[in-house]
Amino acid sequence: MRMQQYTQTASRSEDRSGEKTLLWRCGLCGELGSINAVPASCPGCGTGGENIEYVIED
Repeated sequence: MRMQQYTQTASRSEDRSGEKTLLWRCGLCGELGSINAVPASCPGCGTGGENIEYVIED
């Protein structure tokens, strides 16, 4: 699951190259999600929050 933080509309299309997105990632299975909804455990594999880490993606 990969959630994209930014959306573009027809009335406002901008070049977002160079911007980065802050996400969480499970260190065990690699599941990704929005930093706005960090889970207590991974929804993909069920491992505890101690395996959830913050990442920055292009």
